[in-house]
Amino acid sequence: MLKTVKGKIVAGAITVALVSSAGGVVFGASDAGSKLKNWYDVQFGNAKKTVEAEADAYWKDGLTTEDKEIGLMIDQANAEIAAEGMKQTEDKTKNIRKAADGYIDDLKMEREKIIAGMQKQFDEIYSNRVTQFQAEGQTYVTKKIGELSAATGKTGEAEVEKTKKQLNDVKDQAVKDLKETIENSKRDLLTKLNSNSMKTKQDLEKAVDGEINRIHGVVETKKVELVNEQKKVIETAAKTIQSKAELELKALVNGIGL
Repeated sequence: MLKTVKGKIVAGAITVALVSSAGGVVFGASDAGSKLKNWYDVQFGNAKKTVEAEADAYWKDGLTTEDKEIGLMIDQANAEIAAEGMKQTEDKTKNIRKAADGYIDDLKMEREKIIAGMQKQFDEIYSNRVTQFQAEGQTYVTKKIGELSAATGKTGEAEVEKTKKQLNDVKDQAVKDLKETIENSKRDLLTKLNSNSMKTKQDLEKAVDGEINRIHGVVETKKVELVNEQKKVIETAAKTIQSKAELELKALVNGIGL
């Protein structure tokens, strides 16, 4: 780029010299040297103005173009940084959600397994106790009927029927009481299980939210760090270009009279 600037400036200076020479100058023999020096000073002044004007104009154009390119680089850096942040957030969110869902599914499966086993356990208690009560009641009734039959006649038989009814009522009440106890126990356990499940779910959701916030903070900090690094790189590059341009322009001006 700077070689092109040099070419334009030198060409302009040569054009000024040639045009001025084409007009022709007549010097007297006695003052030829001083007139040549005056003529040269005028030509040099014109050449200097032309070179400096063109160099300044080209320098401003170069800075304008560079500003646009640096702006594009900054936009690209911001876009890449934002894209990476979005990618990391999406990836880590999926992983966290997958882990949390796995724990939740395991808890749900285990809860259902416990509930299913619990039902079976209470059913076994109920069945065993009912069978026991029925067997014991029947044995007891049979025994009492035998005793009463041996000891009494019709009165004894009537008393046996009364006893059978009373014992059957006792058995029925015992079965009813046991059923209610079982149902109340199951209902209480299910309520506690539901409460614990809800609390565990809420705790896991809080854990997921906390992890997402932590990831967001890490990515945000890294974004600031990367943007600052890019700013430093751009600033260093701009200073290098500026220094190089100033040196070349200075060398170009110094070499005009050579």
